[in-house]
Amino acid sequence: GKNAALPGNEIYGLTKTRDNQFLISSNGGFCFFDPLTEKFQTFYEHPKLKPIAGSLTFYATTDTQDNIWIGNRTGLYCYNKKLDSLIKITLPKSASTKFIFTIAQDSSGNIYAAGRHGVYVVPKDSYSVERNITKSDGLQGEYILGLLCDSNDNIWISGNRGLARYNYKKNSVEAFGAGEGVLQGNHKIAAYYKSPENEIFIGGEDGFNYFFPDKVSPQQYPLKVFNTSIQIADSLIMISGKVDLSLPGDYSTVAINY
Repeated sequence: GKNAALPGNEIYGLTKTRDNQFLISSNGGFCFFDPLTEKFQTFYEHPKLKPIAGSLTFYATTDTQDNIWIGNRTGLYCYNKKLDSLIKITLPKSASTKFIFTIAQDSSGNIYAAGRHGVYVVPKDSYSVERNITKSDGLQGEYILGLLCDSNDNIWISGNRGLARYNYKKNSVEAFGAGEGVLQGNHKIAAYYKSPENEIFIGGEDGFNYFFPDKVSPQQYPLKVFNTSIQIADSLIMISGKVDLSLPGDYSTVAINY
């Protein structure tokens, strides 16, 4: 109802709608909050939404057509406001658990949702998963907790391992790890934010990363070479770690293995 209270005390998500309300996700379901009237609107009695209104909800947001997208422990849903219809998005059969922790949308209207099995891409005006982005596509891990869209329509993906940038048009994934200065501790649910200046903040166990997406590019590091053994005549010298070797000058043939 429109005079309801906050459905749960554990808050997992808070998103702003186009009419300046807030859509809150919690352990007791999801609701709207109007900061002007300071009133909550829940959906326990809503004809279409009541089947999922009280379910533990990790993330809820509205798209450019004011449809509500909901991610909870049973999957991904879209409430089409114009059709007054609740649609459950079918996830790939390979997804053994249906948890959806986060949802994002790019400027073209494509929807991205993620959980324990990578990122699902739902194209604009569609209710079917077109792509499932996983480790085979370049992600360092598939347990995804955060999605953010930058000003260039790249989707930034954070989870239990590393950070990645996905481009829909190129269908490409760029991974970033310790070599690029990314903290490797587990990223956390709801611990991400994009500022009005397009700066991104992503929190983890050991602190947080912050950066401007336009200034981030993968760094190419020279390949490290490790010597493993040296063959001198009939003798094979194995090398482990740093070793100082002095060879007489009368050896004409030396083979170095690496």
